[in-house]
Amino acid sequence: MRTRPDNRTVFSAILYVLRTGMQWNAIPKELCSSSVAHARFQEWERAGLFRALWQAGLMEYDEVRGIDWEWQAVAATTASC
Repeated sequence: MRTRPDNRTVFSAILYVLRTGMQWNAIPKELCSSSVAHARFQEWERAGLFRALWQAGLMEYDEVRGIDWEWQAVAATTASC
């Protein structure tokens, strides 16, 4: 029976994919299997973990540096064929 990889190791593998933009199946075997990393990513995404981390990071940055919440910008592009 295989042991379940710990969350920290799997989170490191997920961050590796997100930082590099590489495919899931290219995760170094030393971290964990790509199927485990992708399954845990989907599980955590459904649970709202990444949104919560993003919000916590924004709030901390706002406390340390301040965010001008009144100023907003949207960037978009359109392509015509």
